[in-house]
Amino acid sequence: MSSFIYASRAVGWHLRRLPWEALLWMAGLGAMASFDPHADTLETWCLFNRLLELETCPGCGLGHSIAFLARGEWAASVRAHPLGIPAVATIGTYVVRLLAAPDPSDE
Repeated sequence: MSSFIYASRAVGWHLRRLPWEALLWMAGLGAMASFDPHADTLETWCLFNRLLELETCPGCGLGHSIAFLARGEWAASVRAHPLGIPAVATIGTYVVRLLAAPDPSDE
């Protein structure tokens, strides 16, 4: 068996064992971290802002905070939303726990 086929089977096995919830949380954090927080044209995903046309809501600024944090701009992250850093730490801890949890199909 070629090493490529063996490697692809090994990767497939690991992907089947990965909890999808962990992948979704990581994708969400990655998407927020990839935004340019300095851009004026950043689209809002805030349902409060879209549906109720409120100027601010408790969660507004979290995306900017995470984007600033991903760039190492700690002070700007805290100014954008003071709970951005704790949110990333909480989600990161949760993802690690999901990845470290035993696979229920192994029992």
